[in-house]
Amino acid sequence: MFDYWLRASKPLFVASRTFTYDDLNRWRTASGTFGSGQPFQNCTYVYSPIGNIDNKCGVTFTYGDATHLSAVTTISSGKTHTYDANFWCNQDLSKWTI
Repeated sequence: MFDYWLRASKPLFVASRTFTYDDLNRWRTASGTFGSGQPFQNCTYVYSPIGNIDNKCGVTFTYGDATHLSAVTTISSGKTHTYDANFWCNQDLSKWTI
């Protein structure tokens, strides 16, 4: 287990976070403020046997495309995504927030 402290500062963004990692160096927990004016949060990350994120901070991810096993198709907050044959997401991910 590793603890990592990150402090990111930009003109419009300030955040303080603490991360812990599992034996495969994936995030296990994240704690802190995740943006200017944001409340303190404690988040946990849960992974599937093949390494997909199943749950992040209480948000559940579903991988429902049999041809793209690591592609998120829905999240519990109501967002959905589809992919073309080249694995390109058909939605504008720059506007996709949890």
